[in-house]
Amino acid sequence: MVTNDVKFLAFSCVHAPLHDPEAVDWLCEQIALEQPDCIVHLGDGMEMAWASKHADTETIDADHEYEEHNKILAQIRKASPDSRKIFLPGNHEWRLYSPHIDSRVRKALHWSCHQEEFEHWESPCRYENCRHKGVFRLGQVVFCHGFATSSSSLKKECATLTREYGLYVHGHTHRPTQPGPPERLMGGVSWPLNWWVANPGCLRDLAPDWMGKCDKTLWGQGCVIGKAQKTKSPRARRCWEAETRVFRTYDEWRES
Repeated sequence: MVTNDVKFLAFSCVHAPLHDPEAVDWLCEQIALEQPDCIVHLGDGMEMAWASKHADTETIDADHEYEEHNKILAQIRKASPDSRKIFLPGNHEWRLYSPHIDSRVRKALHWSCHQEEFEHWESPCRYENCRHKGVFRLGQVVFCHGFATSSSSLKKECATLTREYGLYVHGHTHRPTQPGPPERLMGGVSWPLNWWVANPGCLRDLAPDWMGKCDKTLWGQGCVIGKAQKTKSPRARRCWEAETRVFRTYDEWRES
């Protein structure tokens, strides 16, 4: 049992204005119910279509994206006003730093300058894959938007960013881990490793045009809720609890 802990709730990949309003409403219900000490937004909150290298084919403008995402942040704050709120940029936010975006206008175009709700969110790090950067930590629990898209790259990423007996909470893939306790990484068929992972999936609509006929059956909408010990945790045992909650799988979303 975790004692002297901090209760957290993590979500990812809203992709406003392509979000699913029903999934966002469900998330806010979970937040209102749990009243977590800390809410962690794992990034890709905005589609940032206008900053894409394919921006000339996009029809969504920056004002609309920022306005819709700001409304979602306000909805989250209303659900739990006293929670600490952490925003970790994802690869879509980091489109703003692509070479094709003139460095002289990046500051003026930054998402935090156009969404008043960001006054209530901390953004402690950049989008980096480094043990000491690009992540937010609560004891043994490490939060990051993530880079990995395969099981092998996830193992490497988890081992790079977390310590043994730690939990790695990440987004990026839109594929939530199974409802319930986090998944334990395996080094082989019968070789369990002392690292655990949890992915909340996404909160966007589940049929983007760019996916075409690609497999989306593992996509889903959810969040990760848990508790982590505040103080420095021993490395010989787990000092956290967590579970993945899934609102809808891809198949359930198609039928809704």
